[in-house]
Amino acid sequence: MKTIIGFYLHKRFLNKTAILLNAVIFAAVGLLFHLDMIMADKQELPVYLDASCGSVAEKLMDMDEIYTVNVEDREDYHTLHYDEGWILKVSSGDGSKIAGKVEDDLRKIRKDRYLQGADLKTREFLQQYTEELSVILRDDESVDANTIVLSVIFYLILTYSNMIANEMVYEKASHTLEVIISLVGERIHFISKIRTAYLSLMIQGVAVLVSFLVWLFVRFQEDHLRGLLKYVNNTEGISTVSLSRGKIILILSIVIAGLLLIQIIMQIITSLLKNSEEVATFQNIYYILLVVIYYVFILKKQSNITGGLISGVFSYLPVASMLVMPVRLIESSASLPEGMISLIITVTFTVVMAEAYLSRYRKILLK
Repeated sequence: MKTIIGFYLHKRFLNKTAILLNAVIFAAVGLLFHLDMIMADKQELPVYLDASCGSVAEKLMDMDEIYTVNVEDREDYHTLHYDEGWILKVSSGDGSKIAGKVEDDLRKIRKDRYLQGADLKTREFLQQYTEELSVILRDDESVDANTIVLSVIFYLILTYSNMIANEMVYEKASHTLEVIISLVGERIHFISKIRTAYLSLMIQGVAVLVSFLVWLFVRFQEDHLRGLLKYVNNTEGISTVSLSRGKIILILSIVIAGLLLIQIIMQIITSLLKNSEEVATFQNIYYILLVVIYYVFILKKQSNITGGLISGVFSYLPVASMLVMPVRLIESSASLPEGMISLIITVTFTVVMAEAYLSRYRKILLK
């Protein structure tokens, strides 16, 4: 089995298309780590803090990345100087915007220092008097965790659901299927296909993780992630969610189990088709249907996905559960035991279907 799995993996990853795909993924991860620079408007000139700013330099640089004590490689920059008062020497432009920002930042530092030395009653009064108003905008078009999870699941389905089926079509067309099954047997051939698909998913995940770590190191060397973190914190429409380790593992297990079931179903359907033209027609219909389902889920939004009797039924229905149950777990509308029940149902259904298919595996494939 190791030999045949190694053969499939070698054919799948050591080709021009796979190499190009990984190069594109690497570049895409790099763009994400520099999203703040790409989406930023015209970059403001840095504000150079000369020797007279030593008392506030560190705090200013922690507040914003435009402050710096090193401009050796820059021709144009503003200069902040203290001489019985703060003086900002503007390099170009009217300077009103940058002057207002510097003034606000210095005022905040002065306020914080004064509060540290004030007595408790004065400090409490000033903190209440100068408390900033927090404004939370409700954006119905925000990208929430549910949308991200659903998008990832649909991407996995779209990418890996037809992987085994396409290889079966190729082996049938090249008349190598009969030879392989005769040498290793139908059970080993079937199991090796499933293992290859999941090893491919793991290898692709490792490749993405390596790209992530490389760009994380590069961006950390650039500015310790300050610019990116500030962009994420200040960007409207990005919501975050906190998940326990148990929920994360359960969600991954449900998705992986559902993906295995879909692969077996697609393999059964493909093996029943007569030629590659019929397979191509079926795949086109399948892709269109998948896209329609995806947009139905996105347009209905999380409130309609996680609530109601239909949602409860879909949470335990094989295939559908890999879409609905993860969202319900994220929204805490389903408990961990409910998620475990959904996972057990999917795994049981998958084992029964695989065993039933294996009994007719050779006859179906070689017809």
